[in-house]
Amino acid sequence: MAGEFSRLTSEMAQTGEVKRRRDSSTQLRNMGFAQRRSLEKRGTLAQPAESKLTAQQLDSLHVGLNADDRSVRLNAITIAGDLGGATSVRALQANCEAGDLDIRLAAISSLGDIGGIESTSILTHLASDSGEDAEVRFAALTALEELAAKRITSGPDRRFDPAGDPSTTAGAVDKPNEFTQTSEALVRELCAIESDSSADDLLRLKAADIRGYLESGVT
Repeated sequence: MAGEFSRLTSEMAQTGEVKRRRDSSTQLRNMGFAQRRSLEKRGTLAQPAESKLTAQQLDSLHVGLNADDRSVRLNAITIAGDLGGATSVRALQANCEAGDLDIRLAAISSLGDIGGIESTSILTHLASDSGEDAEVRFAALTALEELAAKRITSGPDRRFDPAGDPSTTAGAVDKPNEFTQTSEALVRELCAIESDSSADDLLRLKAADIRGYLESGVT
């Protein structure tokens, strides 16, 4: 499996036949999804998910995140969410600024999958920008909500399950002061969204949900 993965990441990163690169990126995307244990976000607001890929595989994946071909780039973005880690965040952030809405939304979702302080800051900025596309803001808030409360019901109130995995709490934060600052900034922006009468009601409600999770101590 490791050898096959290395071969495919290398092929995806090469400047060659587009069809071959697309096929390789599609296979990698499917392999990445198959390795997911759950559809829950891999990281938390405080801690980024760890990647099991080698440095060389990550380098090739990051080349794919900058691919000129749209299909290759979208696949690479999904793979980064499934298998990448903190080193993938900057390249995903660049894709959040792309002109293609689908690429932006995919990158936001993958930032949410990876999580961590840097991803949280990026998502907070996108969610709080009143001049940003409403769909982008909603996607960023959704990613933040899923990071803030990984154990929620499927019911309409989506309440926090206090019996959640303790590994999702802030106890394992590497940089507690930095996370405190990031969390406080997030709460301020959430309050601003809630009080913005010009904002879409769904955005305001989702902001309130996230703030509720944060005030319950879920990180």
